[in-house]
Amino acid sequence: MDLKLEYPALADLLSGGFNQDYEDIFGDAEDVLAMYAADPVFCARVPREVDQLVSTNEGAALDEALAALHNGYAYEAHGQTAREFLEMVAERALERTVAPVAPYSELVGQKVSSVVEGPPVGVVVGDTVVVFTSGMMCSASGGRGLTDVDQARLAIGQPVLWVGESNGGISIATARVRIFTPAGPNAPEPSFEIRQAAGHGLLRREADNR
Repeated sequence: MDLKLEYPALADLLSGGFNQDYEDIFGDAEDVLAMYAADPVFCARVPREVDQLVSTNEGAALDEALAALHNGYAYEAHGQTAREFLEMVAERALERTVAPVAPYSELVGQKVSSVVEGPPVGVVVGDTVVVFTSGMMCSASGGRGLTDVDQARLAIGQPVLWVGESNGGISIATARVRIFTPAGPNAPEPSFEIRQAAGHGLLRREADNR
């Protein structure tokens, strides 16, 4: 089993946030967790990952799993077991969880069923299609070297954990895939549409007509 694929949010936190120089770069453990918990997708993913990891590993096996995820936080030196450390991580994520609002809340829990190759590109979630009229980008565990559309296909069959707006754009996240509108100084103005999948009747148009 590739733990980085199974636990992408934890892998990012443990290898990136808690790297060997994290105190010099970010501060203490609470500072690292606060930085990562500012991302709603991280907060949506981590409690599930922690629950899965601690339910399938205990004792030395859990220590080994964290080492395999390149954890740089010395929890034992801080008087914690691996389980206590992970439970702290999940607790901080739950404290910062941002619940999606309508109409996005209706998509949470529904499965990604297909990818619209377009143009424009999009994804079908349940009875809804989200069309990325300004373009779509993806970040998928195990998606290295794949196009954004092929990375989006990795989400097919997975339930949506979080979906919402940020800086006028939109992000859809499953356990392994994040699909989002491009951002940055050279990116087009974020634009997307949410439609009924059957007949593609327009439900809502956002970002470009605010």
